[in-house]
Amino acid sequence: MLIGTEMLYLDGRFDTEDGKARFQPAPWNGLPEVVARQKAKYRFWINNGRTNHIWQTGYHDRYLEFRRGRYPMAPIELSPEDAKDLGVCSGDVVEIVNDYGSTFAMAYVEPDIKRQQCFMMFGYDNGVMGDVTTPWTDENVGVRVVGDGQNRMVTPAPSDDLGNVFAALRHSLLSYLCRQVRDATIAEDLLQDVFVKALAAINANPNRAPRNLPGWLYATTRTTMIDFYRSTKLGGEAPDENLPCTQHAADELLHQELATCLRPLAKQLPAIYRDTLLATDFDGKTMQSVAKDQELSLSAIKSRASRARAMLKKKLLECCHVEMSNGVITDYRRRSPSSTCEGGCA
Repeated sequence: MLIGTEMLYLDGRFDTEDGKARFQPAPWNGLPEVVARQKAKYRFWINNGRTNHIWQTGYHDRYLEFRRGRYPMAPIELSPEDAKDLGVCSGDVVEIVNDYGSTFAMAYVEPDIKRQQCFMMFGYDNGVMGDVTTPWTDENVGVRVVGDGQNRMVTPAPSDDLGNVFAALRHSLLSYLCRQVRDATIAEDLLQDVFVKALAAINANPNRAPRNLPGWLYATTRTTMIDFYRSTKLGGEAPDENLPCTQHAADELLHQELATCLRPLAKQLPAIYRDTLLATDFDGKTMQSVAKDQELSLSAIKSRASRARAMLKKKLLECCHVEMSNGVITDYRRRSPSSTCEGGCA
């Protein structure tokens, strides 16, 4: 608590006629349908929150070498029985997957955790709990807006359009912000600013909500990122303002960005595999023509190309973490933010 913060109700009286607090019954309406479907489909229920031994969700601890050494990734706690069934030990990196996304965390076996229950810390800069949450939001909860001088509550719009569109685009928007500011925590904060701005704008005039919500959210994200650079007066290279205006364009951009890494990595392969891969997969030559040029059989070229692709994939994944959905790249990032990928990845 900050020194000088006003403490309320120190006299033990509340703002009621008799000064006593009121507890109102809140009937349980069951899990939202979208959440219930996930619970029925998957084995584990993941609770999330903060932990006492990582201060402010790693806001400062992530800069401390000894703390990063102990918690290089967001921790996820599971029961000894589940860990044994899965063949998981404390310190293992596990992937968490559901219908809404995937993320990674470091396993910690805890005897107090019940079977088929897990606890994962949210908001960590390496392992994002929000990547596996559903788009559902509590209709009874509002967002407090304090940055406009009015300190007012903004309740969700009657329509679920904004929430659904935001959930669908969240990964793409967050990936863009991460590549611009190179700090996952700042990117998450900026993305929350985007949602609050969008929610406030729609509620201020619900009859004039944007017809093209995806394009509007992309534009809001771009201006939020630019405002952040201007307000912090960050030096270095100016941010890329060319954020795509559609999800398809964003997916295409990710493919193009990652493709720039591949040729330099391919050139690092042994010569017999390098030459074959560059000719067939980069220069567009047919395997038949490459076989003729190299005076080899077609089956030999096919074998070399297949082996070269596997070697290139290994090199790429050693450099970058790549996420895909239905054959489309949804995100990528260097495995170590402090290292420089030999292929020149962003």
